[in-house]
Amino acid sequence: MLTKLLFTLAIITAVLLFYQFRRRQRQPLPKTKPAQEQTPWWSTPRFAVWLYFGLLVGLGIVVFAINWINDHQVLDIRVINGSTGEAILYQAERKMVEGRHFQTLDGRKVTIGESERMEITEQE
Repeated sequence: MLTKLLFTLAIITAVLLFYQFRRRQRQPLPKTKPAQEQTPWWSTPRFAVWLYFGLLVGLGIVVFAINWINDHQVLDIRVINGSTGEAILYQAERKMVEGRHFQTLDGRKVTIGESERMEITEQE
């Protein structure tokens, strides 16, 4: 694992050094300063970086919000006794359902036995 990390860092360093060396060869130092043309603010590298980070943060917020909404969705859970057919209805958030046990909205912890079955439906 450490070698993969070191190898990746070595490649990144080599690429950066290559481009820096190449850029220095292409651009000889000017003796006088040329008149700089004004470039539009949206075509500058700084704007591109800020746009990229803004999109990255925005996308992260959207993904977090979708996951939060999904985790807090209330489900109707019907536990059916296999031998008697008796059904008990519970409500729990999606994030609180884990396999054969869950925690209801009012704080009760329920574990489903081997002879019971669980039906989960989403509330509308």
